Amino acid sequence: MLAYLEAAFGETLAAWRCKLIESGGEPHHVHLLIDTHPALHISVLIDNLKTASARRARKRFADHLAPL
Repeated sequence: MLAYLEAAFGETLAAWRCKLIESGGEPHHVHLLIDTHPALHISVLIDNLKTASARRARKRFADHLAPL
């Protein structure tokens, strides 16, 4: 799932004129090093990343994320 999220973050960041430099994570969170556009509000970017990645991951990994 981390590899999938890295690609999703990269695509989302590219749309915001930003670049994913490095990523990593643990089972319940990720770490991102991002080169951002100077005029961008970081809070808006993070909110968008969280929303877009959660939506894409729920769709792609629906069977894995479904409650038992």
